[in-house]
Amino acid sequence: MAGIAAGDVHRTIRLSAALTERVFATARAKKFFAYPCESNLKVAFQGTKRFSYTGPEGSTSCEFNYSKDKEIEELQNSLLAVETTILCGARLEKLLQHDRLGLDEELGNLILWVHDGSAQEMGAIQETLTRIASDEEVMDRARRKARWLLTQAR
Repeated sequence: MAGIAAGDVHRTIRLSAALTERVFATARAKKFFAYPCESNLKVAFQGTKRFSYTGPEGSTSCEFNYSKDKEIEELQNSLLAVETTILCGARLEKLLQHDRLGLDEELGNLILWVHDGSAQEMGAIQETLTRIASDEEVMDRARRKARWLLTQAR
C-alpha cells in the first residue's frame, strides 16, 4: 500500500448490530476473555493480539499469537477486517483532499477486500464514501465504486 498513509485515526465508529452481537456473544462464551486464547502451537509469529473486556462482570483479557479456538480466530479476523476498512477510509479522506485521481485505485482495492472478506463494516466509513459518491469533481468510475461500497453498508 504505497502512497498516502492513513496516519493515526481517532474517531467514533459505529459497528453493525450483527457484528456487535457477535463480539459480545463470543465474549460471553469465552468467559469475557478470562480464557486461554493462545494455542501454544509452534506457528509463525503473526503478531500478538489482545481481547479485553471491562464491564459489570469485571476486567479480563487474553493475548495470543494464534488461537486454535475457531470463534476467537473468526472474531480476530472480523476485527482486523474492520481495521482495514477504517484505515482505508482514512486514506480515502486524504486522497479526496490531496489526490482525487488516486481514489479510483484505492476504492478498487477496497472492493476487492470486501469480496475476499478482508474488509468489513462499510458503515464505519459511510460518511467518507457518501462524500466521494456525491462529489462531482471525482471521476465518475470512482463515484460508482463508492456508491457500490455504500450498498454494502446497508
